[in-house]
Amino acid sequence: MLVNYRVSRDFVNDSDSDLDEFANIVAQCLTGNAAFPTPPVSPVNLAALDLTFRNAIAAATGDPQDTAAKEKSEHERRAGDCPPYHLVL
Repeated sequence: MLVNYRVSRDFVNDSDSDLDEFANIVAQCLTGNAAFPTPPVSPVNLAALDLTFRNAIAAATGDPQDTAAKEKSEHERRAGDCPPYHLVL
């Protein structure tokens, strides 16, 4: 039987904290995973982008500059070479 994989991008609707947690889990799961020996975005780079995003969340006070910095880091993390995906069987 042929397995049909689909990519779910449901994470794009996640809250900032959920997105942060998701990226952190993906980076952890990719680290040393033999099934993904050379992912398009290394776990180290994904973790660094996630840390930048997490720091921007923490620094955001609602003022336009803080919000812009948070949105910029979110965009950079999402736009990496290859965004993290949920695989759905």
